[in-house]
Amino acid sequence: MSQAPTKIKNLYKDYYIGNERDFLELLIYLKEHNNLEKVLAAIEQLMKNPMVQISTDKIIFLASQGEHVHKTVHSKNEVTTQSLENLSAITALFETKKTGVLH
Repeated sequence: MSQAPTKIKNLYKDYYIGNERDFLELLIYLKEHNNLEKVLAAIEQLMKNPMVQISTDKIIFLASQGEHVHKTVHSKNEVTTQSLENLSAITALFETKKTGVLH
């Protein structure tokens, strides 16, 4: 721990003495995601509400916000094409039901 950055040492002193298992979980998260600043911002956000107890799960949840990358499928395959046709058929069914005309 003597070689750890000061901010990480402070995290341990302030929130994790006696709770080393959760601290290790946070260290693993920091190593995998390399986002100490987001973790510190999450802790600051949690500290603003005195009714909320600071926990590793809450810190990781808040720090992870915005990390998800939405992937768009660009290539159409047979499953995608069939799914779109099925959705169109269901939509058409609901539309005809609204107008009272059933085939």
